[in-house]
Amino acid sequence: LFVSMDELETKIPEILDEVQASLYNKALSMRDSKTFKAETMDEMEKILNETPGFVKAMWCGDAECENAMKEKMAATARCIPFEQDKISDKCVCCQKEAKQMVYWGRAY
Repeated sequence: LFVSMDELETKIPEILDEVQASLYNKALSMRDSKTFKAETMDEMEKILNETPGFVKAMWCGDAECENAMKEKMAATARCIPFEQDKISDKCVCCQKEAKQMVYWGRAY
C-alpha cells in the first residue's frame, strides 16, 4: 500500500476504519462460531468437553445452580445479555423455571 504525502491526512483515517471494521467482523464471526446452545446438563457437558467457547443456556438465577455449574462443569457465568434468547423454560442445571439466558464458559 502506497499513500502519497498529500493524501496522508485523509487516507490514514480511512485505512484505520477499514482495519477496525475487519478486526471487529472477524471477532464477531469467531465468537458466533464458538457459541452453542444447551438445554440439559448432558448437552452442556458434551459441548464444554468437545468444543472450547461459550454455551448459551437458561438459568433460574439461584446461586446454588451457579455453584453447581462451577463444581460439576468447571464453567462460570460469563455474561447475562440485555437481549435475551429464550432457549427453553427450564434452568439447565435444576430444571426449575428459568429466569434468564446466560453465557457460560470455562477459563482455558
